[in-house]
Amino acid sequence: MRYIVMALLIVQALLAQKGEYIGVYPWNSDQLRWAKDFRIVELGSLEDIDRIDISDYEKPITYQWLAGFYGDQASDFDRWVLKKGYILNPNGSIIADGDYYYDMCNDELLNRRVDYLVDACKKRGLAGIFFDWGNEEFLNEPEFQDVKRYFERLHPDTSYKECIKRFYGKLQEKGLLVVSNQAFRNPILLDVVHLDMSESYISTADERDEPITIDDQRYDTTPYTVYLPLGSSIKDTFAYLQELKELVDNHKVENMIYTNYAAPKLVQTPSGYEAQTPREVIHYNYAFAKLFGAICYTEIPFDRSLEQDEIYFTQDLGEPQGEIIEEDYGYRRSFEHGFIVVSEQDLDLNLDRRVYDTYAKEWVGPGPYRIERSYDRIAKSYIPIGRIFLYGDEEREQGEGTPFYQRPMEWFERTPLSSVKHSFPHW
Repeated sequence: MRYIVMALLIVQALLAQKGEYIGVYPWNSDQLRWAKDFRIVELGSLEDIDRIDISDYEKPITYQWLAGFYGDQASDFDRWVLKKGYILNPNGSIIADGDYYYDMCNDELLNRRVDYLVDACKKRGLAGIFFDWGNEEFLNEPEFQDVKRYFERLHPDTSYKECIKRFYGKLQEKGLLVVSNQAFRNPILLDVVHLDMSESYISTADERDEPITIDDQRYDTTPYTVYLPLGSSIKDTFAYLQELKELVDNHKVENMIYTNYAAPKLVQTPSGYEAQTPREVIHYNYAFAKLFGAICYTEIPFDRSLEQDEIYFTQDLGEPQGEIIEEDYGYRRSFEHGFIVVSEQDLDLNLDRRVYDTYAKEWVGPGPYRIERSYDRIAKSYIPIGRIFLYGDEEREQGEGTPFYQRPMEWFERTPLSSVKHSFPHW
């Protein structure tokens, strides 16, 4: 019995810290509870945050569309912008569906927006802001060429990204946590943000025009996971993540956040399919990001209750023990408290010590250990392998943090949401 208790204590120590980052918009009761064990939680617009209790979150942050606003959702600040005419819509015209774009190189607008956001966050107890469209790249999209030309006429001696740099810098000086979306596309912004997010770099979700029955409900399209969205092998994914890691090393940004998407794991039943948590995809995404020490989260847009997995509460692996090693199967890296493997082949390891497999939730080794890929019949593809193995040093002190405990997985009634629209540029 003493050895069983000791083993349980070690496992608890291995799963003994908070998750790093989660976006839970749109949210419901279950998601809001799940998010409380993450350090940084993006909870949606200011209007949505006004309708929930955020006192139990360590670092709650809000969502802002960096570039502009919608006319039918204009705040008092936005109405002031319209009154002053500080927009980049040529001749005041609407580009599409009531969109207006801030002239962020207008000094009065920039300073007033800083004051407005700092005051709004302070009143609500928010730690900072996630900025969608976090760079100037939208101006290079074909549909925004009129906006770009108008901006260049107004400000021939500067660039949009230089003004965004000033904006982010002022928010940091005021003590706000600044999280941007793809600031790496303009590297000068990585010196004035704390964290930068990229989406769909390790996996993403898609759908095809094929009817399917899931959990006794009929759908017109079939969701599936794309495991290699950036190329034909994990080498392509590795190359992109390596490039972004070099940007982190060369600029002041603290880290990259990889938000990935996946379809549910669909298990065939007599009446169709049952949706389950796609644990293999979640662990693959997390392990790949952790090769580089990055932050990672996987969203399941089909049903966000299926995102919950203990991997996010795995203790810190400690400092890397050497560089990432390329193997025939993929990649491996050793750390103080364990090691990571990522593979696009079935995997045969020869373990030199007993380790804890965070996916299988069991102690394995020493000796040969085989991991076989699963075949996703919906995606018509093998699922790459991503595993984190932790050393079970009984003499190591238990880490600080909130131990993971099993939460109810029921899907609660959705809390009514505001009509905030989210729009994303092509990447």
